[in-house]
Amino acid sequence: MKHLKLKNPFNIPLPVDTHRAPEVRHATAPPTIAVSPSHFRYVKPRLLVKMLDRIKAGTPLFYDKRDPSVRLLSPVSGIVQNITFGHRRCIDEIVIEPSPNGSGPYYEPLSMDQITRLSREDTIELLKTRGIWPFIHQFPYKDIPKTELNAKLAIICLQSTDPFAPLPRVMIRQTGTRDYLTAALAIMSILANEVIVAAPVSEMPYVNHIRELITHSIHDRYPASDPKVILYQVRKHPGQNTALSMDIQDFLDMGACLLTGSIPTTRLYRICSDVTAPGIHVLAQKGSPASFLLSSVCSDVSKLEQKNIVASGLFSGRLAQIHSHMRHFESSLVCIDREYPEEPFGFVVPGFEKASESNTFLSRVTSRIYNLDSTVHGEHRPCINCGYCQKKCPVELFPQFIMKACLAGEEEEAIELGMLDCTLCGLCSFVCPSKIELSDIIEQAMNQYYKERVTI
Repeated sequence: MKHLKLKNPFNIPLPVDTHRAPEVRHATAPPTIAVSPSHFRYVKPRLLVKMLDRIKAGTPLFYDKRDPSVRLLSPVSGIVQNITFGHRRCIDEIVIEPSPNGSGPYYEPLSMDQITRLSREDTIELLKTRGIWPFIHQFPYKDIPKTELNAKLAIICLQSTDPFAPLPRVMIRQTGTRDYLTAALAIMSILANEVIVAAPVSEMPYVNHIRELITHSIHDRYPASDPKVILYQVRKHPGQNTALSMDIQDFLDMGACLLTGSIPTTRLYRICSDVTAPGIHVLAQKGSPASFLLSSVCSDVSKLEQKNIVASGLFSGRLAQIHSHMRHFESSLVCIDREYPEEPFGFVVPGFEKASESNTFLSRVTSRIYNLDSTVHGEHRPCINCGYCQKKCPVELFPQFIMKACLAGEEEEAIELGMLDCTLCGLCSFVCPSKIELSDIIEQAMNQYYKERVTI
């Protein structure tokens, strides 16, 4: 087993759950669930349902106009309660009221022998029919893969990119996980010439029963588990830049669907009332409301309305409304303060209570876990070329130069500087003393380049 050492790790301590088997709470059925077409990058959805339609689990909700064979299926049976639209009439959420006696879609189970004998064309058709194909990412843009793509590499990490995501030790101990992982690896081996399975060093003692399936161990610090960071460390030639990846929970669900014939309708979430505690694990229906999940850590959810709620990552996640629903790829909710309280005698002990990567704060010399907030802590200024962003980039880019090329409209120069290698981890924005949202600027430029130059 090879160990991948993270370049420029994030050094601010985050809470670590040292419990060998953290408790998993099983949530009741939510009042509504939602599917968000806008959460799938670059998809051009065409609705196949309308309000008040009665649908069954497995009913196609929409298809991608770029490839009508790519469809997203409803995870539950019920009634389409609402369809909300966002900016420029983009479909934001398809809200479904689940039926009390509904169950997930069911397909014909396959044996391991049948799976290994599938051709590439049959595999793609199988994944599209069962609604799994949209859950696969293709680099460098994290788009749904092209059907004709012959991938050289696939990367699966047992730890999600989000530092507050559910722990692998919790997911892997579920019944049948080893078989599901084996079946999913067989499928991915058909789609890609090589498959890498990575796990954090801290989780290795808890996954001994699948250790032989793991090819690489990785650093525990954020963002070592990002498949794009792993790709940067293992790629041997440019052909591997179009590698495939899947979220570990989707990967296990794919294996379960193949072996049992049914796609699991639940997802494991990690809910944190603040960033100083490890949080709790909750097994709930996919697409549950944020308020429904937050009720597992706070009896009075209305108190949390005074905080910002971040879904799926403090540094690259989404600012969620308390009554909105979870998107498909999101697996955590973290509440952070909107404002930072005044620090008494701050002139005596400057920054003693502030989480920062800067050596100008006294908190930098301690290993204590500090609370985070969403205050800017300063004002927006022009780039001063301090190099902090470069020192924190996990793939050793120069974010300040890429950002300037993007703002100047010099797309080709940004590409030459490595824009497509950017993981969008958000660390450059976090450490920038000028408060420049470098990650957002680079992401917008990548999206614009993809829409203008890549899509047809």
